[in-house]
Amino acid sequence: MGSRLVVLWADLDLGARTVAGEARGLPLAGQVAVACAMVNRAIARHRGELHIAGVVLEPLQFSCWNAGDPNRDVICDLSAADRVYRTALQAFLSALDLAGTPADPTRAATHYWHESIPVPAWARGAPVLARIDGHAFVRVA
Repeated sequence: MGSRLVVLWADLDLGARTVAGEARGLPLAGQVAVACAMVNRAIARHRGELHIAGVVLEPLQFSCWNAGDPNRDVICDLSAADRVYRTALQAFLSALDLAGTPADPTRAATHYWHESIPVPAWARGAPVLARIDGHAFVRVA
């Protein structure tokens, strides 16, 4: 990676759960892309966060962690024995190797949205760096 990132066990677990909550219905490539955006935020120290846990749990950043989101209960109940968890963890581990490198499928994106919704206000004016499995990826400072 272009920058050093310290990853703790909580980061691995929360990263996998976030991938499951945000992208579990996507093919592995789409899950890796979502995970890359998370890792790229941590590398960029987005909003001062130094770890994946801080990035994904920051309020209103990843909808699966929002209070009342039905995905929250699903991802909190996952165990390492669940195929969904294992696939999401595989995607997250792949992102740790890819994010911030020339092989990053998101081209160092830090944010994404599903293209079925209008472009969010926070993404307006940001060039789309990649389109993967129905998601548009951008870099937001």
